[in-house]
Amino acid sequence: MPCTPKFHVRQDNTHVYVVIRVPYVRIGAMETHVDDHDFMFYCKPYLLRLHLPEQIVDNEQNAAKAVYDANDENGTVTIHLPKLEIGKYFPGMDLLTALLVREPDGMGSTSNSSAGITTNATNAATTTTTHTTTAAARALASGATLIQEVDEHGETKEPTTPMPEVCRATSEQQHRDPTANLLGRATYGFGNRYRDMFQALRGELFDLVELQQPDTATPEERTAQRMAHEDAAFDWQRYGADGAVAKEKEDPVLNAAMEMNPFWMLKEKKQGAPTPAKQMASSLSTALNDLSISNSVSVPATTTSTSTSTSTSTSTSTSTPTPATATPYFNDLENEAMLQLPRRTYTVSSNTARVELLCGLVDVLYGCCYDHRMTNGEATTESNWTIFIQSRCLSWLDPPTTAQDAVMSNIRRSLCYPYMRCWSFAQQCLLDVETLLRRGARPILKLLLKAREIFAKSESRYLLNRLWMDDYCVWLQCGVDDAMLAAFAEEYKTARTKVNKNSFDETWKLNLIEKCFADMKIVAQAKEEEGANSSSEEEESSSEEEEEEEEEEEEGEEKKEEEKPKKILIEEL
Repeated sequence: MPCTPKFHVRQDNTHVYVVIRVPYVRIGAMETHVDDHDFMFYCKPYLLRLHLPEQIVDNEQNAAKAVYDANDENGTVTIHLPKLEIGKYFPGMDLLTALLVREPDGMGSTSNSSAGITTNATNAATTTTTHTTTAAARALASGATLIQEVDEHGETKEPTTPMPEVCRATSEQQHRDPTANLLGRATYGFGNRYRDMFQALRGELFDLVELQQPDTATPEERTAQRMAHEDAAFDWQRYGADGAVAKEKEDPVLNAAMEMNPFWMLKEKKQGAPTPAKQMASSLSTALNDLSISNSVSVPATTTSTSTSTSTSTSTSTSTPTPATATPYFNDLENEAMLQLPRRTYTVSSNTARVELLCGLVDVLYGCCYDHRMTNGEATTESNWTIFIQSRCLSWLDPPTTAQDAVMSNIRRSLCYPYMRCWSFAQQCLLDVETLLRRGARPILKLLLKAREIFAKSESRYLLNRLWMDDYCVWLQCGVDDAMLAAFAEEYKTARTKVNKNSFDETWKLNLIEKCFADMKIVAQAKEEEGANSSSEEEESSSEEEEEEEEEEEEGEEKKEEEKPKKILIEEL
């Protein structure tokens, strides 16, 4: 079975460059295919199929070509694909998962019980069958959320075993699903797409999620149990002590975390179309590179399968020509992680479901921001627990439904469980989440890929990647744009500013706790002052006593001197 090679994509004013790593292969068997938006590369055992956002061409005037370098990572092929429109900017070329995903072409119903997945996918356009149309109509009539799932070939997956076809994407819709209540099978995870994943994990369940019965607990039960657990875990003495330490800046770890400038706070140039000066420099660099490839394997790529076996092009170059480009936003490890993500695409049919997915996203991001600041960007063995415990989605399978609900629950959990439980740091993490939303999908994806790697190294929490992280990483590339995130950032900011310490007066009484600790500090300072005054008075009294003793000793010596002649006279007599 062919495997997907490691690759990355760059572009300049005239070409798109697909750099593919194919170590230890017979380059003579390479095949390429170019067709409008689609590009295919095959060299046994590697197969790469990309769908580009804009059109590319391969004709006599603008021929595509492949350059092979055996010395670059034991074999690298750089495909030069001419653009149909010179100067046209191709967006999202660094989102590799999106490039690998074919666009959906219709609507249908899909479920996969073996994987614990129930989805509604698309598979009809002009060739829609009567059966598919009827299934879609039933799904729409029942209020189901149309979250599409399409495989790497752009085709809908067929159900492996009969299952209820309706998958709820919002808790409100799930409450109206009589099938789930009758069967006692709850749904959870991204878009409530998963079920029955914990039946075989009873031994590991205590370490995976906080919820005791995840396969049967209703959304109301999850919320009630989570709130009760948080109320029991809140320690007012710990909160007051940490707040006092934070106010006096006595903790070096907290000080470093508050002063840290994470990557999403750094100013960066937004990716966009290159300027005319950059276009000219890129074209010149490309021309120079074209002059320097005489020692490399250079083969034209046509719209049909083309063999690269030529008698005069079998030598390899000492260096592969590299097109001029900006520094890539994602590193090699992150690119490799994107290639490992499932090749799906999602379509959310209602605004309510979309908002719930965004609320779950900010809930997970909060824990990621907390850990990133506390560890200065270097994950530790406790990082997977820190991210997990801060998020109600990850720990209780209980996603928030509104932005204010997400803000409130994040603050509650940050004041109950982690290392530093203070209000100021919780507010800083909320501001980080808002900043990430304003910066767009790329910094969010970068942070989630890091969290995904952290969970992958855990003995049991690696399953959270399957429930949440993988789907969110794919959705950020294929189902969300920066305008949507920026709009939600305004809603999140409004919720963040509304929640304050007064919101906890009826439950945890944060203002009263801080006032008590402030009064305790005043009393302690007063006692210290009294102790200092009493010690100074004791010192003064002791010094006076010493002076009196010295005077008495001097008087006694004088008397002794006066009595000496008398003693001498008495002895002589």
